[in-house]
Amino acid sequence: MNYRFLLLITTLLWMPAIYSEELVDAGAEIQVTNAPDDQAIENRLSDILNVIESYEDVEVTVDSGVVILSGSVSSARAGRDLVALASRGEGVIYVQNRLNELMDISTRVQPTTQKIEAMLASLIRSLPIFLVATITIIFFWLLGRWVGNRSAWLSRIGLSELATDLGGRIIRILIVGIGFLIALQILDATALVGALLGVAV
Repeated sequence: MNYRFLLLITTLLWMPAIYSEELVDAGAEIQVTNAPDDQAIENRLSDILNVIESYEDVEVTVDSGVVILSGSVSSARAGRDLVALASRGEGVIYVQNRLNELMDISTRVQPTTQKIEAMLASLIRSLPIFLVATITIIFFWLLGRWVGNRSAWLSRIGLSELATDLGGRIIRILIVGIGFLIALQILDATALVGALLGVAV
């Protein structure tokens, strides 16, 4: 009887040890592999920032997967975009934002000035095309007016004076409309042309 009691006590004491060994073995299987090191993450982000002109004053450091961004950005939105960009990097655990927003007036105005200059340059390059489109519209408008004023031939086929006048107006509108469509094609406004044709149909 004492032998059985000792065997039961020994078994009960031994089972927790076996269970704890299984937990240790199971925990040992959780590993992180193929994760880039801090230097690789830093080099990758630095290469990206060197390409983007607005982030040329930003410095990147990485420690244990934590990315630290320091330096100056032109706006708060630029800082948020940079944090979002850095957080998508492989191996990045957390992004610490130490960026300072520039309050210099010239820095604030410069992006807007550049956009205006780009718009003006694009407009100047497009002037010849706009000129051709305008001439096309004027030509078809004059042609429609000339044909509309010479709609007397409609009365010769038995139409009344009111119907003749209405027919002349319709012909004028059709000719001017064709001129507008051709002008839009010249301006490469194909989407607008498709919408107009869809409405007409």
